[in-house]
Amino acid sequence: MGRLTVCLLLVLSMAWIAPRPAEAFILNGWEEILIKAHEFPDTDEYRSKRHDSHMDLGYLFKQQIFLGMPIWASPQGWVLLIKNKPDAFIRLEGDDKDLFLEQAGNPPVPKLSFTSQYLGWVVFGPLLLLGAYRKFAPQA
Repeated sequence: MGRLTVCLLLVLSMAWIAPRPAEAFILNGWEEILIKAHEFPDTDEYRSKRHDSHMDLGYLFKQQIFLGMPIWASPQGWVLLIKNKPDAFIRLEGDDKDLFLEQAGNPPVPKLSFTSQYLGWVVFGPLLLLGAYRKFAPQA
């Protein structure tokens, strides 16, 4: 096979296995991942007047994306999730964080799935090793 064919097959296969196929051709970017850790009751105590919505406790991860696949994810901290706005959140710090965590029963920090953290390395790692071997292998 020619190099162009191999490159084309590689790009198409990455688009096929990417968690977000429509974004498979993004070369570089960051994505915020919000995970709900605890659901508060829908009472006035857990209502944001600013957003006119109830809130839940969640955790924020920031994920590095390359060719539509996650390379790594870094934890960013506890947040309050706004129920009627899926991508909206309020960062929790200091005494506010301690208060909401105590009210939620001190839940453990949520974990991301293996593919959400390392899919890019599973795909790109063998390609990098193969490329390094071909470049630095002793010539016969």
